[in-house]
Amino acid sequence: LVEAVARAMLCTISSKQEASQRDTMFDSISVPAIPVSSYLRRLYRDFRCSDSCFVCALVILDRILSTKTDTPMNEIRLTAWNVH
Repeated sequence: LVEAVARAMLCTISSKQEASQRDTMFDSISVPAIPVSSYLRRLYRDFRCSDSCFVCALVILDRILSTKTDTPMNEIRLTAWNVH
């Protein structure tokens, strides 16, 4: 299940090269070296997250990312810089 959640997150990542997108407080300075799947496996192992926790997190993330805003500057996007 963790691998499926990681693949779903990677499918939603948008490119950061768009000029209209500004950095947010959630963006890192560089893309972390650890793959998303390894990061999620670490969370699963170290925090003993249940499968339902990952399903709920994916649903919440999907709802946040699909929320439409009035201005493009308020649009939330998942990028390689903030996915971790």
